[in-house]
Amino acid sequence: MSFSDLANPMALALVAVLPLAAVVTARRAGERAIPMPGLDGIRVRAGRRAVLARFGTALRYLALALLIVGLARPRMGFQVTEETRKGVDIMLGLDVSYSMLARDYTPNRISGVRRLAAAFVDKVANDRVGVVAFAGVPVTQSPLTFDYAGLKKLIERVDVGMVGADGTAIGDALATCVYRLPKEQQERTRVIVFLTDGEQTAGYLPPIEGARVAATKGVRVYTIGVGSPEGVPIPMPPPYDDEIARDPQGRPVMTKLDETTLSEVARVTGGRYFRAETERELSEVLAQIALLEKTEVTVKKTQEFKERASLFLIPAAALLALDLLVFRGAWRVMH
Repeated sequence: MSFSDLANPMALALVAVLPLAAVVTARRAGERAIPMPGLDGIRVRAGRRAVLARFGTALRYLALALLIVGLARPRMGFQVTEETRKGVDIMLGLDVSYSMLARDYTPNRISGVRRLAAAFVDKVANDRVGVVAFAGVPVTQSPLTFDYAGLKKLIERVDVGMVGADGTAIGDALATCVYRLPKEQQERTRVIVFLTDGEQTAGYLPPIEGARVAATKGVRVYTIGVGSPEGVPIPMPPPYDDEIARDPQGRPVMTKLDETTLSEVARVTGGRYFRAETERELSEVLAQIALLEKTEVTVKKTQEFKERASLFLIPAAALLALDLLVFRGAWRVMH
C-alpha cells in the first residue's frame, strides 16, 4: 500500500504518538517502583499482575496503531462501472479572439459567449460535449465528456488571449472540432455548435472549406452569431481597455457580425444559423439537435476506490473492548 492508496495520509503522523506514549508509560512505571538496594542483579520471575499489565499495554498499543491506520482511510482496489446512454456528440467551438472584447454585448462579447455556452451545457442531457477555443489557432480545451459540472468550470475560465495567437481562424477551428469527434464508422450522431462573430482573419482553411470538411464527415454545424451586423470598435485588452484599438492610419478597428458566412457554413453541413440575442436561440438549437437520431454509447465511469478503513477500525475497537473487559477487569479482581 502506498500513500496514493490513502484518502487521508496525514493521519499517519499520529504514529509519532506511539513512542511518546511508551516513554510516558515507562516513566510512570518507574515512578511507582520501590527501590531495593542490593537486589539489582537478582532476576525474579514476573508475577501474574505484571504479565497482565504488560500484555494489556501491548494490546492498547496495537489497537492504537490499527486506529491510526483506519483514520488514514486506506483504499484497496477500485471499481470501474459502465452504463449505456443515448444521445449525440457535440463539440462547442468558442471564439476567444480579440474581437470578442467588443461591447455590443454586456459587458462584452466574450462574456456573452461564456454565458451562452454555460447555458447550453445546463440544458443538455445524455449528450457528450467537448470544447474547442479558437483565435488565430484552435486549441482543444476538453474532449467529449459527460462531466457537465467540469465543463462549466472550464467555460468560466475561457477568455480572450488564452490561445496566444491573434486573429480568428474559423475554418481551422471547424476542422479541429470535426477531428475531435468520433470517426464516422462508429455511427454516432455528431454535431458542432459554433459561437463566433463569423469574421475570418487568420488560419489556413476558409470558413466554407472548414464547413465542407464537416459535411464530408457527416457532421452538422449549428452556428450562433455573436455581435451586431452594424459593427462596433474593438477595445484594447486590459489594462488599456478604456482605449480603442486603431490601425496604422489611426482609424478605429471595427468588428461586425458576418451573418452571410455563418449562414452558409450551417447550410453546407445541413445545420442552421441562429442569432445569439437571447437564450431562446439556444433552446431552438437544442430542439433541432433533439430531432436528430440518438445513438447509444457505453460510458466507463471514473474509478471508485473501495474504502477499507473498517478492516482496521473494527479490530481496533475489538482489542480496546478486550482490554477493558478482560485485562483491566482481571487487574481489578486481583487487587
